[in-house]
Amino acid sequence: MTHDREGIALAAARTLARRGNSKGVPVLASAAVRAREFAYTSLRDDLVRAGKTDKAAAKDAHDDLFLSVMRRAVAFRIANPKRAQEIDEAIVRARPQVFHILGAQQGDFAIAGELLAKELGADARPLLEEAALFVGERVAIHAVGSLADASSIPVLLRVARTSPRDASTALRAMGEAGLAAARKVPMPDPQKADYRGRGWRHASAAEALLGQDGGLEKLLQGLSEPRPEKKPDGWIRRTTDYVRVASRAMSRATADPRFLDPTLRLLAAHGAESDRLRDSCLDLLAHFCDERVARAALAWLPSDHAYRALQASLGDDATEFVKARVREASPPSFALLYTLWRLAMAPAAKRADRDFCAKLLREACVAEASTAPRAAHDLLRLHESRPQVERDDRDRLAVLQFVASHGEPGPVASAVAEANWPGAGEALLKCYRIAGDSRARYGLGRLQYEPAVPDVAAAARRFVESKKQRPWASPFSTLALLGKTGRRMTHAYLAKQYDVKIRIMAAQALAAAKDQSAFDAIVALLDEREPIEAARKQVETLAWALARADSNRAYTEFVRRALAAPKRLRDFYAGVAAGIRDKDPSGARVFPAVQDD
Repeated sequence: MTHDREGIALAAARTLARRGNSKGVPVLASAAVRAREFAYTSLRDDLVRAGKTDKAAAKDAHDDLFLSVMRRAVAFRIANPKRAQEIDEAIVRARPQVFHILGAQQGDFAIAGELLAKELGADARPLLEEAALFVGERVAIHAVGSLADASSIPVLLRVARTSPRDASTALRAMGEAGLAAARKVPMPDPQKADYRGRGWRHASAAEALLGQDGGLEKLLQGLSEPRPEKKPDGWIRRTTDYVRVASRAMSRATADPRFLDPTLRLLAAHGAESDRLRDSCLDLLAHFCDERVARAALAWLPSDHAYRALQASLGDDATEFVKARVREASPPSFALLYTLWRLAMAPAAKRADRDFCAKLLREACVAEASTAPRAAHDLLRLHESRPQVERDDRDRLAVLQFVASHGEPGPVASAVAEANWPGAGEALLKCYRIAGDSRARYGLGRLQYEPAVPDVAAAARRFVESKKQRPWASPFSTLALLGKTGRRMTHAYLAKQYDVKIRIMAAQALAAAKDQSAFDAIVALLDEREPIEAARKQVETLAWALARADSNRAYTEFVRRALAAPKRLRDFYAGVAAGIRDKDPSGARVFPAVQDD
């Protein structure tokens, strides 16, 4: 144990402890004070085996706290081994009660800790403090707070360096004694050791004082902490917590003006370093009615947090403020246009503001810019949201012109088809002819625009001849919707000269179009595809195509096949029939064949 290498000395001490010899206790205790989690529990068990809790030399006050907690826990375990085992098992049982819930919240840990404290009682405090300090057991931290013993306050303040939110809740649970200790926590001194941990301790104390005397002053202290030049990540997270807690502590009616200037400076200087810090600052600034908040929020549009801060800070004047900024810009940015559109979409927006926004969006639609698709989509939604008497045909024509002149209009194509405007089919067909956009093709099918049959039929021929026949890119679903001519052309691809994949896709398209004549063709395909392992997926695909056309007939067909099939196929067919009955894709709801069979 006198070896120069610490590892060899510790191994010798552990060997002696496991033989019941207490000579190595000082070495074990010194190592246990510095260890955490599993390493600590292993060394602590060796100390218990040695049967003594002799002193170890503490290096500083930090080690004194750890040493005293460890001594009390080891002495308790030596004197009451059965009770110690019961407490350890109770702590372990408390974990699943929280962790089996997806996304457990802070309140879940607090409730679990309170229940654990009631179950174990005050005599379990030494082991709960040990679990909180050395292992970082979150439930144990809250249990220590629930016991409300003032002698545990130093433990909670030390735990606050690594688990600030849990420690703040535990300090509040201790009542006035915990709050008084939180008020005494000083700002971290950069010249002292563990500056980062001391910073988290101060943040924890500030959160513990939320809504109490001195709470806002503690938060202001935290916001004044300078940013360190090296490793600023901890400072960013702490400052974000200060801002977040301050936002929770205030409302528009109780906003403290002392926070306005520091938060504006913080947002301007460090908002770009962290999205969470930026969003927290904007949420706090939303409590203040000040034009400086709106000007600060402009830089972070179109973020939802920036929009809420701008709108809350100016109220009814927000639209005029944004309109003024739009007039200053040439041309206006996408962020400003989008913000103006959101304000114009509000139920209380004025007609003049909607007209102004629509004019700008019409201009953006025809501009050769990357924002044109978004402008067209916003213009369409604005037009549809307005009362009938306010609608301007220029908006509709601008959107249709955009669709007709762009090969990839994005979601605007789907929205135009859904709106079913006059001239929508012609615009979508022009768009489709430019680049074969799939959304435009789906829109043509939704509108059942029959003049598109030659173009979609040509796309179907190219699809059949291509090597990459992806089902999601199949034009058959559109072709089957384009009147009698489109369905007749789709039926042609059910012929046997085509590959079975093509025939299945054509059958699916006809079934989705509710073409009852497709039923017999699909049944014929089923007769060709014996459901061996290689073809079972195709049979299931055909089954769902049948079910979309008519669930009753599909169910009856597969029940018949199950009854007539050999034993090796009977279960497969019966399973498909049961799936059709349970999910009922066509919405038939009744299955007369069930009673008959």
